[in-house]
Amino acid sequence: KTETIKKLYVSAKYIEEDINVNVPFVNKLPWKEITHLDIDMWVFWIDLGWYSVDMIKDYHKNIPEITLSIKHDALFKADNYLDHKTNSWSTHGMNEAIDRAINICKNINTINSKEFLKS
Repeated sequence: KTETIKKLYVSAKYIEEDINVNVPFVNKLPWKEITHLDIDMWVFWIDLGWYSVDMIKDYHKNIPEITLSIKHDALFKADNYLDHKTNSWSTHGMNEAIDRAINICKNINTINSKEFLKS
C-alpha cells in the first residue's frame, strides 16, 4: 500500500550525489473529487536533510539545474509505486526565493510572539 511508504528511507540521486532520503509524509490527492476521474494520485514529501542557508546557497552556487531521482533498488521498489522517478528544476532565482521564505518566517514568528505576549 502506498500509505506505508511514509517514514521510509529511499535511495536517490541529488544532482550528482547518491544519497538516502527520508519520506516523512505521503498524501493522497483528492483527484477523483476534483476531476471526476478514477485516478489515484499521491504526493511523496522528501526530507533532504537540514542545512544552514549559507551552506545551501554555496552548494548550489554554480549549478544551473537540480535533478532529483528516486532509485528502484532493494531499499525501495520505486517502480512499484512511482510512474515518474525523476524531477528537475532551475536554480535561477533560488537564492532570492530562500531569502523571501526566511523573511516570511521571521514575520510570522514576530506576529505570533506579539499575539502570545498579548494573551
